[in-house]
Amino acid sequence: MTVKKCFILIAGISGTGKSDHLDHLREKRGFYTIDTDREWSYRIEEVRKRNVVRHLVDAHGRVAVEWGFNPDDFLDFVREMSRQGARLVWFEVDGDRRPALAEYLKRAGAPPNPKLWYDQVERIQRHGLPTLDFKVVYALGMQGHSPPEVIDREIFPHENWKPRSLLAS
Repeated sequence: MTVKKCFILIAGISGTGKSDHLDHLREKRGFYTIDTDREWSYRIEEVRKRNVVRHLVDAHGRVAVEWGFNPDDFLDFVREMSRQGARLVWFEVDGDRRPALAEYLKRAGAPPNPKLWYDQVERIQRHGLPTLDFKVVYALGMQGHSPPEVIDREIFPHENWKPRSLLAS
């Protein structure tokens, strides 16, 4: 079976490779992608008014959203997306989270502020994330990031990938 239509929302610890995997899904797998670090115009009220998941899947087929969301403000939004059919994926660190902090600090603005990373991890823990609603993918470990193909097999375990040119529209 080849992935023809789906909507995945990739969340998780900052620095685990969410944005890089989003780029991979767009460039190598033909997904329509939304990087919420750069764009996201939907508010929870808009999501509740219309089925945003169905709207985007109908328009684009395969959709992936990367979102390092603040659970204090947006956990209800993510739950609503799940109710609408989004597959929730959580990028996590295999073991010690220090490699994620190091990756975050490499990408953070100047000067990097580790307190922002620790504050986000504290909010994640306070909300008990990831919940059982998420497929947890160990995308980063002490040896670095998992290869994109390994992560794809974790996210889509029953689906066979074919080159973009062979995919049905």
